[in-house]
This record gives sequence, structure tokens and C-alpha cells, in this order.
Amino acid sequence: MRKIVLALAALAFCLAAPGSPCTADEPIFTNIEQGFRVDRPAGWSFSEPTPPEGAGYAMKLAKVKNKTETSLTVYVIERPENCSNASDARNSAEENWKKNEKLSNIKRGKGKCAGTTAPWLKGAYDAGTKYTIRQHFLVRDGQVFILQSLAPEKEFSDAEKDLQPLLDSFELIPIDRDRKRLLEIASHCGSEVRFAEGWQEAARRAKEEDKLVLVVFEVYRGLLNSRFTLKTVFMHPDMVELVNERFVPMFWTSGTDAPFNKPEVFGLGPVTFGSGMMIADAEGRIIGQAVTGHPDYLYDFCREVLSEHPGAKPANESDPLEAVRRGELERAARLLGKPLTGLEWRTQADLQRMLRDGEKAQAAIDKARSEGEKSLDNLEAWLWLNRSEPAKAAKATAKAKDPAGVFWKCCATATLKGYEAVEKELRELALEHPESRWGWWAAAIVTEPRLHGVLDMFAWPDDRQFKAWDIPDYEPKTDTDAARKDAVRFLLKSQGEDGRWVNPRSANGQVFDVAISAICASSLISRADTEEAHKAVERTLDYILEQKLQLDPSALFDYGIWAEIFSIDFLARCNEAGIGKRGANVKAMNTLIDDLALNQYESGGWGYFHHESNTDNSIGFVTSAAVLALHRADAAGAKVPRTMLIRACDSIEYLKHPNGSFGYMWMSGKGDDAKQAEASLRSPLYALALKRRSRMDADGVRTALNVYLKHREHTIAEKGKSICHTGPEGTAAYYLLFGYRFAAEALLELPEKEQAAYREALRHDVLQYRTADGSFCDYLSVGREYGAAMALSTLDLLAR
Repeated sequence: MRKIVLALAALAFCLAAPGSPCTADEPIFTNIEQGFRVDRPAGWSFSEPTPPEGAGYAMKLAKVKNKTETSLTVYVIERPENCSNASDARNSAEENWKKNEKLSNIKRGKGKCAGTTAPWLKGAYDAGTKYTIRQHFLVRDGQVFILQSLAPEKEFSDAEKDLQPLLDSFELIPIDRDRKRLLEIASHCGSEVRFAEGWQEAARRAKEEDKLVLVVFEVYRGLLNSRFTLKTVFMHPDMVELVNERFVPMFWTSGTDAPFNKPEVFGLGPVTFGSGMMIADAEGRIIGQAVTGHPDYLYDFCREVLSEHPGAKPANESDPLEAVRRGELERAARLLGKPLTGLEWRTQADLQRMLRDGEKAQAAIDKARSEGEKSLDNLEAWLWLNRSEPAKAAKATAKAKDPAGVFWKCCATATLKGYEAVEKELRELALEHPESRWGWWAAAIVTEPRLHGVLDMFAWPDDRQFKAWDIPDYEPKTDTDAARKDAVRFLLKSQGEDGRWVNPRSANGQVFDVAISAICASSLISRADTEEAHKAVERTLDYILEQKLQLDPSALFDYGIWAEIFSIDFLARCNEAGIGKRGANVKAMNTLIDDLALNQYESGGWGYFHHESNTDNSIGFVTSAAVLALHRADAAGAKVPRTMLIRACDSIEYLKHPNGSFGYMWMSGKGDDAKQAEASLRSPLYALALKRRSRMDADGVRTALNVYLKHREHTIAEKGKSICHTGPEGTAAYYLLFGYRFAAEALLELPEKEQAAYREALRHDVLQYRTADGSFCDYLSVGREYGAAMALSTLDLLAR
């Protein structure tokens, strides 16, 4: 019975390399392909590591402390012919346990597991550290389930209080027999788009066809393997049509050899990371960068670039349908003129939908019907979804039987009632129409939970969102006072009545609005003696106090940490300025501080990235910002545990390099001296946090600021990019203005006579980020609202 035992042989490997994490946010993990579910407790990492030889599947829940782990691993193995029940599985495993030199003190018994009494094996396992291992065995049909509990030998009894509830929660459920087929159907997503295999093919085709190259980035260095855009952007009918007509699309990978990789052309680094889209010409020059991946924005973005770089002429310049396919909507409208037939009115309706004029599109649909045009329900349903009228979309497709109609009906119903209300119908759509793009899309949504949001993505974003995505050109200014006034004017004008600043990331979730709005309002507090600024701050305060924030350590990326840090900082500043009710502000701060305490890493730090392969994922510049916010909150009346700040400062000190720079993450330590430039805009922040807590003197702050001075001209080259970690050393545009803001505060820790050089350098550099509308921007995807606030705060500090 060799297959069952081989799961054990890989124990040491699994401890060292748990594999890629799953980023689902549900408190219960369900695997319908293997047929089980189990609780996912808060604070436990989750992964689906590569199964050991002989096992078909592995899933692991773990808590890591002091480089040891407590974990529950589920192995699923094909049942051998000579295994009729769980006792047989246990007996065969025991024979091989006895042959394993790392196992000793082997015992057998029975215990509660999955609502039944299951046989188990238990023993001592030497993995360098002494562990106790126990495996419960379950058998169902053609499967053997091994539930492996593991904890350090001396802690196993105490660990039972965590492990037993997990064993109790384990439940066998019916296997989804269709999942393999659904995954195969979903794999066709994006196949209508004619991608080039690499830059060489893309450049050749672009020259031959007189087209531009659409460069797609989905680079997560093994953390996420599914290409999300294939199932979103490149399934959207309008984008598919436009891309095939006017572009040569390609995916950039770490092995891509393209001219725009070079710093003198654009600049991408060896650790470029994240997602985004850019447009290049056939020579490899970047002529456009997308701010977000929302299909409605991307369609407009592509049209705008094409208007300046049209490329090949249309085959028939008098054909309005070709003009629509090419995204030349205004020309199509001129060619169409006043429609006369039902088909022409239908074309007019689609054209107006693409121009996002809902009333004209609906009027054209009504006119097409009056002219005898048939099969308009799907177009009308799509339009109602665009106009945020899902009930009307559902009514229009209530009797739909065709794949497109069923898909639009599912979108409408899901928007009204949630995904669960349409899962069965989506599954049937995929299985009954595997040749249809709508079947492909349905299969992808069913098999990949993060795609459930596709069902309600068709509502047009409002004007505020589109405006936030519209980043003006840079327009540097030398007059600091005028630049500050422009930034204030922009911030006051761009705030909503709800107290939020809508920004490029608003469509990605609440935490971005909270963090950026707190930053924006904080920058206005010093001007709260004016009625307009005071009301703006009060609106944001009301908004922040209404939010319920909670960090999710099971998420691969959880940017809620920034929302909590900057909310604490903002609330503390409000108390300092006497804005709002002091008690309410303190209560809100204490709630956020409690959540930070719950999610503080063993090192004492915090981060927005969680990966089980590292025992500690704390990030230095996150931790330093947290220390400054907590220090301010403590003085503003909040309850900040002293040990919390001590541990946080310990983690920052650990990252200090002798040259004055600091490492990026706890796991990377003090960093590489050759990458000092990447650390140059982060390091003054670290030094400031330590100085505030009396863990560093002014000499240390000066040394960190000198690192900034040394590399300032090099790092500023990364401004205005939409992809992360693009510099030769991995510098990310999103912490440029962030870095200036805290460097400006750090220089105030120096004697006044030493401040001039740093002050002038910072003032000059920040003003380079000013845009034509008076805002500021470093990283396109974070936007000018955040940028204006960070720049304003920096310039205010420099004016002291």
C-alpha cells in the first residue's frame, strides 16, 4: 500500500516549501473537486502545496511561531484495491511508519474526526525540530483522506485545542464530477484574441500590419498563476473586437526581451511585479499606460491612444460597422447619419451604448423595434446593466434560451440576489454551450471564485470614477506657495459629499477609499481655520467613523493595513486639532489598534503581503508608518500597548544597514548595498520612526537622509509609471511621494542649520510631480488625489 505512506515521506519538504497560497477570503474552505470542506480559522495561513508523490491533492492550514509550525494537512489519495476501509489504510501506513528512521514512539488509536470515530496513528517525528505527528484516516468510495495534525512535541497537548475543532469541522461532501470539464471549457477564455507569442513576433506583426502593440502585465512571480485578464478584459465583447482590429496583444514575462525593458527607453526591472497594460509602437517605445484594468476605462484608453497613432487605414472608409469595430465611434456616427432601417437603428443603439449615452441608446433600440428589428433583448439587457438597472435587464431576458441571453440574465440576477442564485444556471450554460464564448465565461466564473465579481462589472462607473482615472500630463512648477494653493484647490474640489475622495483604486474596494481619504483629509487639517477646509475634514471624519475595518491575514494581499494606519493617524490629528468628538475618535482608534495588535507579526512588524513560505512577512515601511501613527495616537488619548511599539521598533532596527539604508521586508533582512537606491526614499521614514521612539539619534536620521540625497536623481526616473518595481533595483513608483512626505518630517529632527540642503532637494523633487490640474502623481494606479495630499503635506512641512 505504498501510495498512502508516500504522503508521509514528504513531511520535511512540506515544512520547508508549502507552495502557493490560496487567496479566497471565506472562513470555510470548500473543495468540490475532492469533495470536502473544513474551517479556515483567522490567523492560520492556507495553501495548496504540490502533493507528494502518490497523493493526488494536498491542502494545509498552519500557524508558524518561532520557526516552528502547528498545522493540519489534508492529503487525498486514490484508494488502492487492497484497502477496503479506514482501518486497512491505517494498518498499511503503520507498517511503513515503522520503517521510517525519523519516526519513533508509534501509537495507534481512534478519535473524533469529521463527525465520526476514525482510526489514527501517532508518533514522534524528527524534522530537525521534534514534532508530534498524528494522522486520522477516512475512506470514501475511491478516495483515502489522511488528516495530518502536527505540532512541536512539547506543545502538542496545548495545540489540541486548535487542532481538534478543525478535525471536527472536516466534512465530506459530494464531489463535483463536472469540475474537470468546466475547467477545460474555461480554458478557452481569451482564445478569440490573437496574442503574439513574444516581443519579436509582436514587433514583426505590428510592422507588417501597421498596428500598435498592447503589452499586458500579469507578473506575480509564482504567487498567482491564472491570467486574470484572459477571463475579464479579453472576454469583454467590445475589448475583444477592438484589440483584434487595431492591436497586436502580447503578455510580458520575466523572459521578454523588449526595447522598453531598458531604463533609457522606459525601464523595467528584474523584479517587476503586478498587473497592468501599456501600449508600445513597433520600435518598442511606450506611448501609453493604462491606469486601471476596468474594461470601460481600457476601451476609452485604447481609443484615445489610437486617435493619436491610428496606424493602418480602414479597408472601407464608408462602412460604419467597420468604424465601430475600429473604435472610431465618432466617425461611425457621422457615417451612420440618421438611421432609416431597423438594422441601422440597431447599429446606432450599439454605437450609443459604447459612447455611454444610455438614453440615446435606449431610444435607438425602441426605434429599431418599431422598424421590425428582432432579437434586441440581449442588447437591451446589456444596456440596462450598463445603466445600473439590473431588474429591467432581468425582465428583458426572463425567457432567454440562447447563450448570450442566459449570460445577461445571470448577470442581472446575480447583481440583485448574489452569485448563489445563478450558480446552477451558469454551470448549465457552460456545459450545454461549451463552444460559445458565453459558455466559456460562465465556466470561468463557476470555477474561479474571484471571478464572481464579473457578473456585476457591467454597470458604468460614474463620472467621478472616470475623472479619477484621467491623469493629466506633468506640469512642474517652481513657485512652492502657488503649488500648495493649487493642491488645496484640487483636493477641495475633488472631495465628494460623502467625505470620500474617489481615486483610481475605488473600483477595487473600500480600503483604498478609506486610506486615501484619510490621507487627503489629514493634509487639509492645518487649514481647518477656513470654513471650506473644516467642512471637508468633518465630512471625512464622519465617513471614517462609519467604516468597519478588519485585516485578513489569509489574503495574499491585504491593503487594509494602510486603511487602518492612516485612519489612526487621521483620527489622532483630528483630536490634536479639536475636530469632532474626542471620545468617539478615541474609541475608533482603539478598535483599529486592537486589530493591529491581533495581526502583528512575531517580529513585531506588519505588512500587506502574506505568504506561508515565509515565517514573517512584515514590511519595514508599513511598520514604520504604523509606529508613527501609533505614537501620535498615544499622545491623542488612544490606548497603545507599550510592548506593541517596542516590538515594532525592534523589527525596524533589524532592517538597518550600516550605510544608513534599510531593508524592504523582514525576510530580506538588511538588504543589499548594491540596491541602496531602491531604499533611498524609504529609509528616512524608518529612521524617523526610530527617532520618535528614542531608538535612534539625529546622526542616524542624517545618515538616512544622505542616502536619499545620493540617489535622488536616479529614483525620480520611476515617476509616472503604472507597473510596480520597475527600476533596475526594483524601485516602486508608489512610494516616491510617500517617501518625500516622511523625509520632509525627518529633516525636522536635525539641527536647523543642517536642514537647508535636504529641504531644497525635497522641494525641487516634489514639484516635479505636479500635473496640469494642480494635483500631483507618482504612481498612476494610486492617482492624483493621494499624490496631491502627500505633496501638500510635504511642502507644508518644508515651509516650516
